[in-house]
Amino acid sequence: MQSATDAAVLAATVSGETKKKDLEAEAKAAFVSNFDFKEGESLEALTVKLLPQNELELKVRLKKPTVFGGIVGKNELYVNAEAATYLSSSQALDVALVLDRTGSMAGVNMAGLI
Repeated sequence: MQSATDAAVLAATVSGETKKKDLEAEAKAAFVSNFDFKEGESLEALTVKLLPQNELELKVRLKKPTVFGGIVGKNELYVNAEAATYLSSSQALDVALVLDRTGSMAGVNMAGLI
C-alpha cells in the first residue's frame, strides 16, 4: 500500500497539474493502477493537500475485511498510508553525482558501478 501511495504522489507531481482536484484525480488513478486490491478491499479515502513551500501531501485510507475480527464485532479495519513530495518547479536544480573509487570497489563492484 505504501508503494502505491508513493507512486501516486509522484504521478500527481509530474502530471503538470496545479489544481487540487486535478492533482487528486491523477493521484487516485495512479494509486488504483498500482495497488493490487484483494477481495473485499476498497479505497475509503484519498486526499491531497497543497502545503506551503510547494509541497504536495497525499493521504490514503483503505478498508480491509477481517477474517476473524467478526468474533469481536470487527468486520473490517482501516489502513492508512501517506506520502509527500514537492511539486515541480521551473527553478533550476543543482544535481551532484558522487562515485566511489576506493579499494572496496575493486573487481565486480567497479564493473557494476561502470
